[in-house]
Amino acid sequence: MSLEERIARADERGLAASGLACLDRCLPLLDGDEELLRPLWGSLADGSDWSAPLEKARGALLGLGGEEAAGAGGDGHAEAVRLVAHMLDTAPAERTAEAVRPWAESCSAVSLRVHRLLDPAAEGAPDPAGTEDPPPLVAAELRRQIT
Repeated sequence: MSLEERIARADERGLAASGLACLDRCLPLLDGDEELLRPLWGSLADGSDWSAPLEKARGALLGLGGEEAAGAGGDGHAEAVRLVAHMLDTAPAERTAEAVRPWAESCSAVSLRVHRLLDPAAEGAPDPAGTEDPPPLVAAELRRQIT
């Protein structure tokens, strides 16, 4: 079963977990706080509202962006930070399947893009959507998403 089919069949909790997992795997690549999403995982586990932890995580992620990011890792790093911030910014406050499905689909694609941007072996390599083998970081992320 393809990744797209898995996302299409997932329930709201699986979709939220999928989106959070994509974020969780991208943050360390950007030297982000690995504990940033822990409250969101907790609210997902216990079924509580995640809007307050979501706002807190959005505020904390602001420290990764801006001019510091561009200077620290170049254009690819700055774009990756922007993409990860966008993933978090677009997370729906309401965790219904209808609200979370498009976000989870977007997180999947964005996470693959972030891994591609930050993979030194990706320069000149085919796009992950292509038929050729993707670079190592992208291939590993794709395997994790399918799993």
